[in-house]
Amino acid sequence: MHRKKKRNICPHNVAWLRLQNGTLRVDLDTSEVFSLVYGRWVQVRFHETQSRTWHGETHYGGYFHAKLRITIDGVRYRQNVFLHRIVWMAKHNEELLPTDQVDHGPRGKECNHWSNLEKVTPSENCRRRDQASAELAAAYGEF
Repeated sequence: MHRKKKRNICPHNVAWLRLQNGTLRVDLDTSEVFSLVYGRWVQVRFHETQSRTWHGETHYGGYFHAKLRITIDGVRYRQNVFLHRIVWMAKHNEELLPTDQVDHGPRGKECNHWSNLEKVTPSENCRRRDQASAELAAAYGEF
């Protein structure tokens, strides 16, 4: 049997395509992500608390992710996508490129609510990370 060659597609594009074709959606009040599976909406991750902090397992250095599947021209793809990127794309209705970064702000990686997320350049993201590390070191001393 001849298999079709897989097209090179980044995981963030899979999320964008799923948002556009209506098989992935985000509740912007709670930032919960849902996927259409066999005609039913299924929550991708666990609920948030009142403080909008996600509960559940993390992956890739503390970021929450989802395994998304999509079929394009008969070729099936399954890829990990960071949930904060899905939430940002849903809120702003704009695709994120692989080089785009989304900063979680002062509330940290655990908070994926859209009000906490901001699209930044890689250099700005590093600057903010270094500034937060320096503030922690000043508050608690070097360790």
